[in-house]
Amino acid sequence: LEPIKHYLELIKQVPGASTTICIGGGMRKGGLKEYDALKKGLDIPITSLIREDILDAMRNDRKVFWIYGGASGGRPCDAYDRHATGFYSAKVNPSGVHVWCYQWYVGYAAGEGPVPTINWEMLREGIDDSRYVATLESLIKKANGSTSVEAKQLAKKASQQIDAIFQQIEAVRGVKTETVGKRGVIPPYSKVAEWRITIAEEILRLQKSLSSK
Repeated sequence: LEPIKHYLELIKQVPGASTTICIGGGMRKGGLKEYDALKKGLDIPITSLIREDILDAMRNDRKVFWIYGGASGGRPCDAYDRHATGFYSAKVNPSGVHVWCYQWYVGYAAGEGPVPTINWEMLREGIDDSRYVATLESLIKKANGSTSVEAKQLAKKASQQIDAIFQQIEAVRGVKTETVGKRGVIPPYSKVAEWRITIAEEILRLQKSLSSK
């Protein structure tokens, strides 16, 4: 940590300089001790799916933070890939999601170009999940700013649906360390599909209400 801490703080001495670093497995193992050691010289921490205590610390420090993970290679990591960019990201609400991806996640057929893998497609599905949530949140904001009583009532119900989904999502501490036996925190596809349908139904209700006014 000492060399990293030294160079982050050295870079910060340059006027207008901004620093970021992917902390990854170290953040999972080192936890708050590691974050506290680096935060003085760190503008934007990028960390793998993380613990609530580190989330709280970054928010209390008013840090702009990203999360990363994804394209993890094989089951059950494909579920992790979708969760990382999907409903987990929607709940944690980072400023960005950074996806690492090595050559074996995209196969090649001779003369035909890249062939998507299951993990690659799960990342895409996850991004779609988060877009569903973002669309609904935008409609809720629009409805609450309208003069329609009906739209506001629907917005309240939609907010409750989002909250109910988020309450079922636990903090993920990674898939290769002490959490090997805790994969249950990553929801199964059937549950994620159920959540997406719920969000879509609320989107349609609010769109219809707002368009009729």
